[in-house]
Amino acid sequence: MSSVLKKRGTCYPVQYMGADGKRKTVKGYSDKAESRKLGERLEREAREIREGRVNPLANRYGVESTRAIVELVSEWETMLLAQNTTRKEARQKVARVRRLLKLAAVTTLATLTESRAMAGIKSLRQSAMSLQSCVHFKKAVSQFSKWLRRDRRVEEDPLGGWVLQGFNPKRDVRHGRRALTDEQCEKWLEYLEAGAVDVLKVSRKGKKVTRRIPAKDRLMWLLVVWGTGFRGKELCSLTRESFKLDSVETCVMLEAKSSKHRKQDRQPIAANLAGILRPWLATKRPGERVFKKFWKPNEIVHADLDAIGIPYCDQEGLYADFHAQRAKFITRLSEAGVSLEVNSKLARHSDPRVTMRYLKIAPGREVQAVESLPHLYKPTNGAAPALQIKDTTGHDGAPSGTTDESGPGAQYLEIEADNANSDPNSPMQLAGVEPATFGSVDRRSIQLS
Repeated sequence: MSSVLKKRGTCYPVQYMGADGKRKTVKGYSDKAESRKLGERLEREAREIREGRVNPLANRYGVESTRAIVELVSEWETMLLAQNTTRKEARQKVARVRRLLKLAAVTTLATLTESRAMAGIKSLRQSAMSLQSCVHFKKAVSQFSKWLRRDRRVEEDPLGGWVLQGFNPKRDVRHGRRALTDEQCEKWLEYLEAGAVDVLKVSRKGKKVTRRIPAKDRLMWLLVVWGTGFRGKELCSLTRESFKLDSVETCVMLEAKSSKHRKQDRQPIAANLAGILRPWLATKRPGERVFKKFWKPNEIVHADLDAIGIPYCDQEGLYADFHAQRAKFITRLSEAGVSLEVNSKLARHSDPRVTMRYLKIAPGREVQAVESLPHLYKPTNGAAPALQIKDTTGHDGAPSGTTDESGPGAQYLEIEADNANSDPNSPMQLAGVEPATFGSVDRRSIQLS
């Protein structure tokens, strides 16, 4: 039974029995009669919940459905940062969700539907956005929708069955990459070792700027990329102590805070690469980053390729940017006969399908692979026999010149071979062979000549 207490200040406190069986006190109204009605309503709702007639979360769902969607997105961002998601990744996801919801005119949870979300995707496509970017936007808003369900903000995932039909990113590639050939890589290394300049002229926001990056450091930087497949920020985190070159198995240690998947990596490197790096690392101070953080990888690659006459973007629109050098590392492993499982582990991919996207098969490799197959068939007379099919059936469906012993539609196959110059015991001398067939009426015999 609810009750109205003595007035405190300008309002009457209201007591009632909650859904958990305990007395609760809430703030009422300045009017005593309205406060009594409030207590009766709260008492009735709590009793229905105790008796199992009402979902205890129904009231919460109703309140959340009327909240502004931007508030919920901000709470989701807080959750992402609390889960040790990098600040850059969290901001990128939240920015995508906010932009898509704004284009879809979604203001509350009640207006978050598949049709409106698809309208937002349509607006993105009309702004000349690629299919791959649209898929990223869809994944971000779907992740936000799943969080709403897990955090009990909604009873069901509003975008649970949303699928982008026909959105194949391969049909709309805006920045395809290619792996340099071995000859181009050798030319690049020879340039850095012999005649490269230490001052690079790079383009930044339409302006030509100069950067002083020693050619020797760029050479080692490139060798480490091709020998480990490290990403740009992972390279910038390496110090002299990261290279374990005096152990039995030479390797490079990558700390968890610098790795993309937030796990410590122990990347093995070839012994010859370790021998090249050892005297160069001796010139670096302890604890010093061997590759500077201010380096812009794509600027370095672009400037060096222009200097040696290799197009940064070829005629097919494929780029040889910095990340394409990681594809070169993965492709070299595949060409060396490394299995996909081991290749995926060295590339530090959780899914081998991601590794397959990095494989850049050089032109002509398919022909070389087919030509390397052993020949299974070796003809006895030096040439493969040509197959000829002739009609040997009579009017009644039986082979001509034969007696139909099983009635119409008798099953018979005659194979003749011109083996006048071959061994009589050759397996090509097949005649009168009757194979197992299943009810075919129109017969043909095969003659090998």
